[in-house]
Amino acid sequence: ADPLEAIMWLTSVGEPGQLYDTVKSLREARGRRLGALQRKLPPTHFGLLATLGFLVLLVFPLLAAATGAAVAPEDGLIQVQAVRPPASPIE
Repeated sequence: ADPLEAIMWLTSVGEPGQLYDTVKSLREARGRRLGALQRKLPPTHFGLLATLGFLVLLVFPLLAAATGAAVAPEDGLIQVQAVRPPASPIE
């Protein structure tokens, strides 16, 4: 049972009043709305997740091929982060 409903039931004198009925009806309506939402969305969520996974698998090889072509060893782009020996002093 709901803790708020239990407190309201225990602290009421006689039968719980209109506030108890209002809280109970609001929580029941909320439960129905959430239940309806949870029944409808999982297929949509899995569809979006599958679409995202497909796009990642489709784009990854293209990006890897483009990066490999752009960073060819003869271009010197890989040496940007390389440690170079100190330059010789000017004589």
